[in-house]
Amino acid sequence: MPNSRRPVQRRATDRLGRVTSFIAKRQTLLANRPHSYSKLRVILAECGWKQRGASNLAQIQSACEAAGIYPEPMLTAPGLDWEETIYFSRVKPARYEADLYSPHPSFMSEQALQRFLARNLDRIPKLAHLKTPVLEYRLPSGGRIDILCREKRTNAYVVIELKKFAVNPVPQTRRYLVEVERELASQESQPPSVKGIIITGRPSAVLERTLPEEIRGYEVSWLLYRVKLELVEKASSGIPSTVVY
Repeated sequence: MPNSRRPVQRRATDRLGRVTSFIAKRQTLLANRPHSYSKLRVILAECGWKQRGASNLAQIQSACEAAGIYPEPMLTAPGLDWEETIYFSRVKPARYEADLYSPHPSFMSEQALQRFLARNLDRIPKLAHLKTPVLEYRLPSGGRIDILCREKRTNAYVVIELKKFAVNPVPQTRRYLVEVERELASQESQPPSVKGIIITGRPSAVLERTLPEEIRGYEVSWLLYRVKLELVEKASSGIPSTVVY
């Protein structure tokens, strides 16, 4: 009588081998660079899974940590998007807990966040010093800045880059800062400074490490956004109209 458990055991062995191969590939990549990255769906496919079940992700997370590799966000974090970019590093973040990456109320897309910020600059304390927002500003190179503003007091150019997921926007932001300085600021009679603001929906140890290393000579701040919605019984002139801070 054939053993019905053999196909199951064979699949488990095959997946273990694929997870092992995946870890070996990451180790090779990290031998020559500080971090590597991949989409969540690609990671699961490389490890032999078509679904992102909690046990599947936990197995990959455990194998990574055992090899001294730390995915970020953690693969066991709740609410990861199928298209989420996962970064891998040999440096363990100071805080490395799945709950740190728990989902929170957010905008459905970067475009929705972009429009909201541009319309409400004066009502958001961290951005109230900015003026004349331009969405999707197209640079001569073809790059598109999410929001390009000027500072009210200094007239400095401010490049705002938005990322819903934990993507590393540092290299892109630096390219935009350099190009704005060369193509816009330098053309004025009194060239203003060029600054940057990166706004993300999740914390990122990768961004925290690379920001001071890769963007030098520019003032760039990094902000996390949180959404707060207030529902009231009826309209009243005494109710604050601001819904996010």
